[in-house]
Amino acid sequence: MHELTVTQAILDTVAEHAGAAQVTCVRIRVGLMSGVMPHALRFCFETVTAGTTLQGAELVVIEQPGSDLTIESIEVI
Repeated sequence: MHELTVTQAILDTVAEHAGAAQVTCVRIRVGLMSGVMPHALRFCFETVTAGTTLQGAELVVIEQPGSDLTIESIEVI
């Protein structure tokens, strides 16, 4: 399941940008042709974020045409 690797990369990027702030929501866009399964990302997100500043954060996945996967926004406290 490559979604676990993708989710870890998302976590690393978000954590780098958010610093020590508590992240409450991560909004990403996933292209329908990206080969990434949104339900698998959601499943991995809870596991990967446990014990981090993203623990308990909401993951919002917006499906779109194309093959891109982008982080649209990060909400922090």
